[in-house]
Amino acid sequence: MQVDGSNYLAAVDTDVNGEVEAKHSSLALNQVIEVMEKADNASSIIILDACRNNPFERSWARSMSSRGLAPVYAPRGTMVAYATSPGQIASDGRGRNGAYTAALLEHLATPDCSIEGMFKRVRNTLSTATDGKQISWEHTSLAGDFFFNLSLGARIDEYADTSLRDSLFVIDEKKASHRVIKALKSHNWYQQNPAVEEFTASVAGRALSNSLFVVGRNIYQAACGGSKPHIPI
Repeated sequence: MQVDGSNYLAAVDTDVNGEVEAKHSSLALNQVIEVMEKADNASSIIILDACRNNPFERSWARSMSSRGLAPVYAPRGTMVAYATSPGQIASDGRGRNGAYTAALLEHLATPDCSIEGMFKRVRNTLSTATDGKQISWEHTSLAGDFFFNLSLGARIDEYADTSLRDSLFVIDEKKASHRVIKALKSHNWYQQNPAVEEFTASVAGRALSNSLFVVGRNIYQAACGGSKPHIPI
């Protein structure tokens, strides 16, 4: 709730008999932001799906002028996301969750989508769901990139995409390391085991890092496939 231009997180036992009592028996949002700032996090994210009218103002004998939540100061590395624009109120929605949370859940797990891009998708979905009546809003001073769901491929930038995706790797049989990779891909341990033995330090020393990555992955895949020592019969 907003009281005198500041936001407070009300608890189940907040004293709402008066404005002063409510303020001092609630948790000030600015206090939460300050604690997170001093925690020395690279990124601090606060999401507030609580942009409603203060339900107690009428009993406090004051005008109902402080709609929704007030804007706040976001220190470096912080993002504060609101269900709607400051001073506006949010819809409760029709399902289990409010309209904002429903939109958030739809996009939160989208892989390789930056937090800024994710919230843009949320904003568009929310606007469509509420016929343009509710526009979500973020106040941010994030200094780095943040992803809720970053895929393994996106985390690795040391190797070429053709090496990360096995199906895209092109075998060049003129290269010793590539001949090893071809044998490891055969799914035949009569070819796999000799190939591993041929992968000497000298061969590894002449191979590029992309090829070494593919060799390592295929050795692991061959081992997981149940390759056994070659025992002559």
